[in-house]
Amino acid sequence: MTWLIFIPKLYSQDSDKLSDLVRNQHALAPKQVYEEIISPKSLHEWCKANKPMFLPINQNVWDKACEITEKFPKLVNSRMPGQQADPFIIALAATLKHSLAKDEPIIITHESSRRLNNIPSVARKFGIESERMTGLFSGEGWRF
Repeated sequence: MTWLIFIPKLYSQDSDKLSDLVRNQHALAPKQVYEEIISPKSLHEWCKANKPMFLPINQNVWDKACEITEKFPKLVNSRMPGQQADPFIIALAATLKHSLAKDEPIIITHESSRRLNNIPSVARKFGIESERMTGLFSGEGWRF
């Protein structure tokens, strides 16, 4: 299974297992996620240690992110300067969906699927599944 990870918090018991997913190239994220994560310091440090999971975007992902932003302008906060990761997370998942042979990418996010104009609701419009962290645990068969 391929997981696109966007996690605002990382708990110590999760970090080793997530690092294993990164090493096996089953956890990916666009580089914009890395650029957004500044705090907490422990998460920033984990991201630095697992930097290979943060992929540079190609033209296909860029074009899809632009399409997503045009269709769903409220996905990004116009008051925040710079690029925001949300459209790139969905764009990477949509691009991977068409290139992966059997795996369907799943976005892991803290956001609720009940709200409009957030990662789960917009991703669903592109045929991309999203889960909370517990979905990742269940999908990987992890028990704590």
